[in-house]
Amino acid sequence: MALHKTITSLLKESLPEFLQAAEYCIEFSKGKEWGLAQEGGCLGYPGAAIMFSIADSLGSYHQGRADFIVHVDGNSTSIRTGGYHHLFIFNSEYYGLDLSERTIKKLYDNYRCLLLHNSALAKNHFLVRGKPNGHPFLIDDLRVQVNVVAFLRVTKNAVGAFLTKVDQVVPGSKREQRILAHKR
Repeated sequence: MALHKTITSLLKESLPEFLQAAEYCIEFSKGKEWGLAQEGGCLGYPGAAIMFSIADSLGSYHQGRADFIVHVDGNSTSIRTGGYHHLFIFNSEYYGLDLSERTIKKLYDNYRCLLLHNSALAKNHFLVRGKPNGHPFLIDDLRVQVNVVAFLRVTKNAVGAFLTKVDQVVPGSKREQRILAHKR
């Protein structure tokens, strides 16, 4: 933890810290002291909350950039607004996924928002400790399940890729301008 003169410098420290915390949560193994029926679960809820926060953050720095295009539902689009549009970042080169807008909205509403604001998940939505090389989001008609181990893998890749471009992406971005204008 250090003092930073720029948002870019801060991100070079904060994103790896968030990533390290998420990795700790997902690699942590619960024992009998947790009072669970079976041992071996991870700290999936805080880990997933951190990873969704990272994705939201990466998306926010690309909001309003006409030169940053992602493909959603077969269409080329930019991250035009806040909210779930920040998670369009999942379909970028950072994450390398191909999710529908409907799935992205479900992830935002049923995981990102509920985990961060209510420490809860929507009914019939689950975090699973699946295969590391599997898909991070297991999709069916009723719900999207989050494979936290695979989500960690793609989040590591995304943060690494973002940090290689942070000096070009953040300075002058709408998000940086909003942060610098914040006066509380």
